[in-house]
Amino acid sequence: MSKTQSNRNTLAVMICWRAILTVSLIALVQAYQKPPPIQIPPSGPYPSPPHSPQGPNFPSDPPKPWGKWNMRW
Repeated sequence: MSKTQSNRNTLAVMICWRAILTVSLIALVQAYQKPPPIQIPPSGPYPSPPHSPQGPNFPSDPPKPWGKWNMRW
């Protein structure tokens, strides 16, 4: 019985470590990939004409939360 329990424990530990690693990798990839397209100058002028009549808050808000998250992490 002890062998089966130890095997289950090792499997659970491996699954937990894999989950933690995958989540951390996904978070890092998203943190490094998402901010550049938002801050790239060429992408700004294209959405700016439709957003300008709606309000200037939409294009200015997205980069702020990302900066806060980057500072926290």
